[in-house]
Amino acid sequence: MAKDASYYWKFAPVKQDDPTECWAASLDWWSQVTPGRTHVGKMTLLSDYVRYWDTRDTLPDGSPNPDYGAMRPENMKKVMDEARWNMKTDVIAGAKFTMEFINARLANGPLMIGFNRVGLGGHAVCIYGATPTHYAAMDPDGGKYIGRAASYYTQSPAILVGSAK
Repeated sequence: MAKDASYYWKFAPVKQDDPTECWAASLDWWSQVTPGRTHVGKMTLLSDYVRYWDTRDTLPDGSPNPDYGAMRPENMKKVMDEARWNMKTDVIAGAKFTMEFINARLANGPLMIGFNRVGLGGHAVCIYGATPTHYAAMDPDGGKYIGRAASYYTQSPAILVGSAK
């Protein structure tokens, strides 16, 4: 059975320290609040999965790399598929990310998702509740709990969804 929002609010949101660390901050929070999981902090995750994120400080022309720390969706799926997380992962069309889909997957804990924000690019958050029009999330961008219109997520062409098995 899905947990009430008040369960999740007992845990502090995890804030990303730079624009590309959302995946690590989301997985940090997910591992902390999901029953039966070992909590792993974002700095440890960055170290553990360095092979999957862009580690180039600078571009070939010497300019700063704006994607430093970013993780491509296919690599994020590899991380989420590792046995240590015991996650079920799927890539679905954004239009299929409905209240019914979300609530069916919340039985064992929150969802960790990767999606594309219009005009802003890829992002990762954790979803812990849904109504027909709004979804409740822990968003590492600012480190906050927030409710957003479903369309904020469903406009993404594809969404990587991870849920506890």
